[in-house]
Amino acid sequence: MLRFWRQITGLPGQIAAVPSKLIQRRQRATYDRDFDQLVQITTGDLAMGSKVAIFLLYQPKSVPGSVFLTLDYLISHGYAPVIVLNGGVPAQDVPALRQHASLLVQRPNFGYDFGGYRDGLKVLRARGGDPERLIVMNDSVWLPINGDPIRQLEQHLDSNDLDAAGLNQDEKVRYQPDGSVRFELRQIESYFYLFSAGFWNSEIFKTFWDQYRMSSDKKYTIKHGEIGFSKYMMDRGRRFSGLLRRSVFLDRIASCAPDFLHKTLTYAAYADAKYARERDDLLASYDGSEAWRDMALSHIRANALRRPFNTSFCFAADQLFGTTYLKKNSQTYFHDMRAQYLRAVEDGGVPPPAPEILLEIKALVANHDPKTAERTL
Repeated sequence: MLRFWRQITGLPGQIAAVPSKLIQRRQRATYDRDFDQLVQITTGDLAMGSKVAIFLLYQPKSVPGSVFLTLDYLISHGYAPVIVLNGGVPAQDVPALRQHASLLVQRPNFGYDFGGYRDGLKVLRARGGDPERLIVMNDSVWLPINGDPIRQLEQHLDSNDLDAAGLNQDEKVRYQPDGSVRFELRQIESYFYLFSAGFWNSEIFKTFWDQYRMSSDKKYTIKHGEIGFSKYMMDRGRRFSGLLRRSVFLDRIASCAPDFLHKTLTYAAYADAKYARERDDLLASYDGSEAWRDMALSHIRANALRRPFNTSFCFAADQLFGTTYLKKNSQTYFHDMRAQYLRAVEDGGVPPPAPEILLEIKALVANHDPKTAERTL
């Protein structure tokens, strides 16, 4: 009955979306028909070898220094970048990008990251690329902040016989009748994938991307791209795993001492005012006791079951996993996380990133405008 009611109440929205869907369908058909005219491919200075990284950029104003740090990092691990430019970049940045690439693929800004991923994969196959390792990533995160995430991911992929490894993997929280929770693995977050050769050469991989329908509707892209890709593959038995997962965080923090939890809350960021008030009360009542520890853990668990743990608790995530990346998302929640991360860096609680990245984080925090920030969460 509930499902039927949702279908009925959802009809107005479905009807209103019909014109947009028809427009998107025409745009896809036109784009694919005119692909060779719309997409410009330029050979870079690097040879394509046994490792390739499709790196999608959206930098219409200028390419920041952190992008070149990421490119140097990829190259240092033997990955030849295929740089996909959504919407292009200023002409003065092209020569430096060519020096860091095997191919430059300049395309219209159509289809968000998954549209660019699709075209990067299409060009890679057309050019005869056959890597043993394939990274597909975008510039919505700073990487690496610290540590060596590529080495970690390659080890994670090999030691667990995975088809795909990622930085972060979502888990659906299922509340049980006895009050416990069960975690269901969901999608790898789409800003970074590492694929095995066997997987990226498989028919199931080719079929997904051949059938993927690009769209400049953001909700569609998240549903059918980021979520849809992992679901399609995992439903068919493919092994996906991320380095960071909510359940692992909760297991690890459960054994931490009161002083560690105090620092965790000191540098916490919240999307919900209720949890921010709880944090303030906990910090004010801190006495290092086991009773306080139990209350702090209960608070952390409740928030982590609702929100991304590495955004709410950047200090604890750094200490328990290492800060390998930070998101650039403009939402106020992520802004607050970056501000707390900078506090932790200044206090010596977490190690600083490269100077270029640190300056970019500081600038983004200083220039944050809640009025123009993204509002979806």
